[in-house]
Amino acid sequence: TTNDLSHLLSKVGKNDVVYLDEVHSLSKSCQEFLYQIMDRGTMARAGETFADNAVEVRLPPFTLLMSTNHPGAIRKELMNRLLTVELDEYSADEMWAIIRQASKHVYVSDEAVQKIAQAAHGIPRHALMMLKELSYLADFELGISEYSVMNLYKLKRFSPEGLHHYHTKVLEFLFTQPEQTARLGILSDKLGLDGSFIRKQVEPVIIGKGLLMVTPMGRKLTRKGREYVAEAMA
Repeated sequence: TTNDLSHLLSKVGKNDVVYLDEVHSLSKSCQEFLYQIMDRGTMARAGETFADNAVEVRLPPFTLLMSTNHPGAIRKELMNRLLTVELDEYSADEMWAIIRQASKHVYVSDEAVQKIAQAAHGIPRHALMMLKELSYLADFELGISEYSVMNLYKLKRFSPEGLHHYHTKVLEFLFTQPEQTARLGILSDKLGLDGSFIRKQVEPVIIGKGLLMVTPMGRKLTRKGREYVAEAMA
């Protein structure tokens, strides 16, 4: 809430750094609160707004860092006031290093690391969650083997390539459609998946693997996508 932000920023000192994660999830009023602070260098006291002719509190110079995976959900007024930096996805080598660092107290075979990284799709927290799950399934003395990871794949309904079951649901449904194409609303209705979830969580992975494209007519399988589904269903 804006009161929470006021409380946080009231403690800011000169040259401090304030970091806000998942900023796209902030409400409209919170985002407005932030860009008004950027314009004025002041903020209204907690519980008040600039519209109320509130007493303004001047803030010391500080750095505000914000991060998001969904920049399109940030209000234009706030986005226009930001210096944006787009970070690359984690590379295979970086994912390998992250998994190795997180598993330094237990043996994990190279093949297991590769399979964990494959199913994490460049997202460290997914890899760390898999390691936590594997710690319950694997023999602590023997460590985590490729066999252990493949058992987790089966339990979580991952494909051999590390695609999650909702990735394959989308691909297989499109394979049955005319021109292997369907609009987002149809995918959502037929598969029982929220449209926002498909757009933000499912599509980036299968688009990144070259299996899907977004066209004016809807979501469409690529040639590689058709070949993938045909082989999987054979």
